[in-house]
Amino acid sequence: MSNTKVTCQCCGKSMVPTTIFSRGIYGGWGWRIGGGRPVSSCCPFCLSENWDDATKPVDKTVFQKTILVVTLCLFAYLGHWVLTFFLNDVLMIGSSPWLDTASQWLFVALAIFLYHRHKFEPKKKGL
Repeated sequence: MSNTKVTCQCCGKSMVPTTIFSRGIYGGWGWRIGGGRPVSSCCPFCLSENWDDATKPVDKTVFQKTILVVTLCLFAYLGHWVLTFFLNDVLMIGSSPWLDTASQWLFVALAIFLYHRHKFEPKKKGL
């Protein structure tokens, strides 16, 4: 008799992973078109897809990502505003259209970079 149970690295329970299948398109009268392919597996107790390796990065929740996007948009807007204020009023350099456009793109690119850097939860340290 073989033991097919494994230990979940997130909750520590002994379990048999549940397979997650892709969804198809509803075709009517209970039929599905496409789908049904295995996509991933999860722990049936904690529903974590990282049951086999707790050191893999995990996506943040939708709420956390929304807060991150709003914060980065404010950062990009305020950064551009402060740079424009600094150039125009402090250094008394007139703002040219190409400099204005370049600074806007710089802050947008920086916000996208920071989003990709912080969209995952930090890795867990040992279990």
